[in-house]
Amino acid sequence: MTEIRSERGFPRRTIVKGAAWSLPVIAAAAAAPLAAASETAPEANYAEVTATANPKVGTNPNFKIQGQYTDGANYVDGALKAGTLVTFIFANGAAAASYSGLSGLTFVSGDPATGGPVIFQVTATTSNQVKVTFNNVAPVGGTITAEVLGGTGTATITA
Repeated sequence: MTEIRSERGFPRRTIVKGAAWSLPVIAAAAAAPLAAASETAPEANYAEVTATANPKVGTNPNFKIQGQYTDGANYVDGALKAGTLVTFIFANGAAAASYSGLSGLTFVSGDPATGGPVIFQVTATTSNQVKVTFNNVAPVGGTITAEVLGGTGTATITA
């Protein structure tokens, strides 16, 4: 069989094999930036969560959440942007009879009586803390962790 050479002296078969092997590499490289571009960065770089330190069984710990977000040009301290989700995770058997005292939050989903998670949403961009109270928490050793935009705070239930 006679090899047909390109002008630069490579056999056509070598060029075709090389192209066939490079297609998956090119496809993977092209897909990587698209995947990265589809993820949007959070609008806040941190959030601070505080709670009654070691709430006792039967008490009503009050969680207060504040943070920082960017409005596109400036960082706004002590605020959470409207639409931000705040998730409370109940662990080690922790539960609460109900929630109350919402300030700056609306209920989205979950049931603290079943051990969560319970999700709230910030109603309006504010420079104040948002807060929620969980009523009649139990048991000893249970934990309630609040998470928002990478920030967390945990309260451990004591006797």
